[in-house]
Amino acid sequence: MELEELKNTWKNPDFKSKNSEQLIWMTRVNNHPILKRIRLKMILETCGLLIFYALFYTAFDGDEKPILANVLLALGILVFIATSIWGHFSLQQPIKKNNLQQNLTIFIKHLQRISIISVSTSFFFGISLFVFFVSVVEFSVKTYFLTSGIMAMLVISTFISYNTWKSRIDDIEITLKEFKEKE
Repeated sequence: MELEELKNTWKNPDFKSKNSEQLIWMTRVNNHPILKRIRLKMILETCGLLIFYALFYTAFDGDEKPILANVLLALGILVFIATSIWGHFSLQQPIKKNNLQQNLTIFIKHLQRISIISVSTSFFFGISLFVFFVSVVEFSVKTYFLTSGIMAMLVISTFISYNTWKSRIDDIEITLKEFKEKE
């Protein structure tokens, strides 16, 4: 692009102006694309878990499992759903402090809290699901290996979830550090 063409484009931008109603809608926190993805994930997980919860007693022989396994599974599902809903709604509440650095610092601490709770409840749900399905299994060498593999997958998926949260929080911390360096 030539310099003159760039100058002309700069002087005569080709965009349509927005009215105040459109601007208000665009700047609402609820309309942020990441929050929309989180909301969709939360809705799909909640629907799937509620369907599973509705069917677990008959489809997965819940009546043949120990009462503790049933209660643990129900508690795991409820805690997982409650944590997802809490996390989603707490992320929708913008932090309104005096400056951006304060907001980012508070937001990082908030995300760290959400990440610890989210990873912990996901692990708890995984354990409750594991206990439910193996509560009546007669163990042999083969089943020990199989259950060990399942537990390893649970630990690995928890570790991956933790690293995903850590990576996102680290990105925000880098941004905060850059702001502090520019002062």
